[in-house]
Amino acid sequence: MIPDSVISIETNAFDGCSELKGIVIPVGVISIGDWAFGNCGRLTDIQYKGTVKEWQAIQKEYGWRNGYISDYTVTCTDGTIGAEGNVAYFAQ
Repeated sequence: MIPDSVISIETNAFDGCSELKGIVIPVGVISIGDWAFGNCGRLTDIQYKGTVKEWQAIQKEYGWRNGYISDYTVTCTDGTIGAEGNVAYFAQ
């Protein structure tokens, strides 16, 4: 889990963490750097403590998930986002 005080996940922060399967990202994060999760081939579960709209507003460098991370789901407080960008909102 990333501490709530973190506002930026820097370039290469988790690059090469091949055993990383899931991560929790706090709502205060406003940017994710290039290759931040690069080569994290087992990372499939990204939990974000904010809404889908807030996740979409985060500045993400083009290659934030470069390498082998391709089949993941971002679970937000109000829905999920798949690797292809498909959004599914939770029933209200």
